[in-house]
Amino acid sequence: MLRYNHHTFYVLYGAAKAATDMETYIAEWSSSSELYPDDNYTEDDMLEAAELLTQIYEVAHMNCAELRRRTTRTPQRKFAERICTPTRTVENWEKQTNPTPMPDNVKVLLAELYGLLPPLKE
Repeated sequence: MLRYNHHTFYVLYGAAKAATDMETYIAEWSSSSELYPDDNYTEDDMLEAAELLTQIYEVAHMNCAELRRRTTRTPQRKFAERICTPTRTVENWEKQTNPTPMPDNVKVLLAELYGLLPPLKE
C-alpha cells in the first residue's frame, strides 16, 4: 500500500525540485521504499505512484503564472486578493525577466487548496 504522508511528501517534493526530467524522476521514485516501506506493491500501486509523482513534479516545476492559470484563471489582482497577498508581490512572482520565485510553502498550500495535489494519507 502506498504511503503518502508529510514526511514522504517533503522527500518527494525536494527530489522533484532537484530533478530535471519528469520521466527519470518517476522511474527513480515509483518503487521507492519512501512510498512502499515494506517493499510490497502491485502494478496498480505503481500506477498510483506514477500519478502521484507526476502531480508532485508538475507542482514543483510550476511558476506562479502557471499555477494561477491552472487554478483560478483570474487576473493577477483578483488572484492576489484571493490569496491575501499584495498585487505587487504576485506581479513580481510573474515577471517575465528575473521573476522572484513564488515560495515553495505558498505554492504547495495553493496547489493543495486548488486540488493540484492529492490529500495526504496519514
